[in-house]
Amino acid sequence: MKPWMLLGAVCAVLAGACGCGDSSADSDEAVVFGQDRNGQTVALAVGASLAVELAGNPTTGYEWTVAQIDSAHLRLAGSTYAAESSAVGSGGTYVFRFETLRAGRTVLGLVYRRSWETTAADQTFTLTVDIRDGDDSSGAAALENTRWKLAAWSAGSLNPAGFDVTAEFADGRIGGRSAVNSYGGDYSAAADGRFSVGALAMTEMAGEPAAMEAESLYHALLGQVDRWRIANGQLVLSGAGQDLLIFDPR
Repeated sequence: MKPWMLLGAVCAVLAGACGCGDSSADSDEAVVFGQDRNGQTVALAVGASLAVELAGNPTTGYEWTVAQIDSAHLRLAGSTYAAESSAVGSGGTYVFRFETLRAGRTVLGLVYRRSWETTAADQTFTLTVDIRDGDDSSGAAALENTRWKLAAWSAGSLNPAGFDVTAEFADGRIGGRSAVNSYGGDYSAAADGRFSVGALAMTEMAGEPAAMEAESLYHALLGQVDRWRIANGQLVLSGAGQDLLIFDPR
């Protein structure tokens, strides 16, 4: 076995047992971005935490590293690697956690390469981060320019994953599809978790009975929402202390 393969295998096994890097890089309370957000722009408030999760396999000699970061706007809080299994040669997930420091727009870049090679990286990941001053609008800043698909709700026996229910946030407005029709209106999201939706406009198309029922349920639940949070990379909208709508990122 080549030395770098042996070193990678040892690292992978150790990583699976205890992780590599700063163990404080727990992404549970951070807004999480994966490979599907490569090249996109996201909006966050000053003081927010963001995590980048990328698949990799150090047993091949490749590893993800931070290649571009503006220390005036972002701080690397820590990084971990978790192997998928204890089997030698298995891959896993790299997690890099960052904190936003000051308002401004900055580009974060990571590369996947062997440390001793000088050729172009095998893979790259870039994320433009629009950081906004923290105030009551900082919650909206965290949601601005994000897109979500409904994954779960507190209602009935209908599975929301079987319908096209989405929420997109841009320019202070929420919009998307609600199983049959398109909808849109103003929203408010504060840094302390308060959330509200104004009067919504909606198209007036008819659909299958199940889809129409899902649409009615969605709007009924959305009207009850008074709190929001990001948990494990999901958008959770709640009301009266109950989680009502849970979205996955699109």
